[in-house]
Amino acid sequence: DANSKNVSNESIYDVASLTKVLSTTPVVMKLIQKKMLNLHYPLSDFYDEFNKGDKKYITIRHLLTHTSGLPGYIEYYKRQDINNKDDIINDIIKLDLSYTPDSKMVYSDLGMILLSDIIGKVSSSSLDKLSYNYYYNPLKMNHTFFNPKETIKSNIAPTENDNYFRNKLLQGDVHDENAFLLGGVSGHAGLFSNATDIAKLSKLFLN
Repeated sequence: DANSKNVSNESIYDVASLTKVLSTTPVVMKLIQKKMLNLHYPLSDFYDEFNKGDKKYITIRHLLTHTSGLPGYIEYYKRQDINNKDDIINDIIKLDLSYTPDSKMVYSDLGMILLSDIIGKVSSSSLDKLSYNYYYNPLKMNHTFFNPKETIKSNIAPTENDNYFRNKLLQGDVHDENAFLLGGVSGHAGLFSNATDIAKLSKLFLN
């Protein structure tokens, strides 16, 4: 567009699945360090539906390594029976496994959605608040947000002209449809950030 802003190192983007690396995984690492979570905790500790069959062997480690047996993705926004976070979580925990846990790796948004729910259960907080408290605020990552405020949306690159679900230009609204249904904060997507801030967290990981 002729009137669009020039891109700079400060330009903010919907970083989509980088949410898994920049938020969910480091928050889980911190909770493990604080002894609030453990790689070997079975999911049956959190959901009764995981008490049967191969599901009883699935642990936090399986969710982090995408080896849980859960399918990769479901287009929940196309389903009439799904309206909110609880509907999505309840559907995921009732799913049949697609393969035997640990037998292969299938990149799964669903496992990361469950992880963010488990983070809430063990911490009595939420993924976004913990991300800010543990990482983004201490590192002065001032351009990294879930659900960015209206006042900064002009500095966010639009993602898509959505003509099939929300019917508007997506600028500062999360692009991932499932993350949108989850209120903009999820373990698999939802984060907005820029090159400068991501460099800070990347340097922390390197250190």
